[in-house]
Amino acid sequence: MWSYEAFHAMPEQSEAYLQESLNSDLSDIEGTYIARDNKEGELRRLSVKDTHRRFGVGRSLIDALEKWAQENGFRKVWLTTAGVMDKAIAFYPSVGFKHTAVIVVSEDPYFEVYRFENLLRSSDK
Repeated sequence: MWSYEAFHAMPEQSEAYLQESLNSDLSDIEGTYIARDNKEGELRRLSVKDTHRRFGVGRSLIDALEKWAQENGFRKVWLTTAGVMDKAIAFYPSVGFKHTAVIVVSEDPYFEVYRFENLLRSSDK
């Protein structure tokens, strides 16, 4: 795994890695996740292996997501994360997301999720 700096220092290799990922298990992501008309995108999953945290990987993934969303006319990205995910709850505000709600999914056993939103700047498109 590359650090954030190495990822940007090797743009051709980075692009090849991303393209390979998009052409394999993510190849039908548009039909699965993107077919929405409300101009809001939901971030469903984001995970960085413990040993690769604190290198800017998560921030880089969020930056790429937001760039893509803006270029494709989305006005907002939102997500939910479990209330027990302390590191995620601390991470999302650090990359511009605002905590907007706590949603109780179950009373017994008690389970809650935190909702975060990020309003995107208008695209030049």
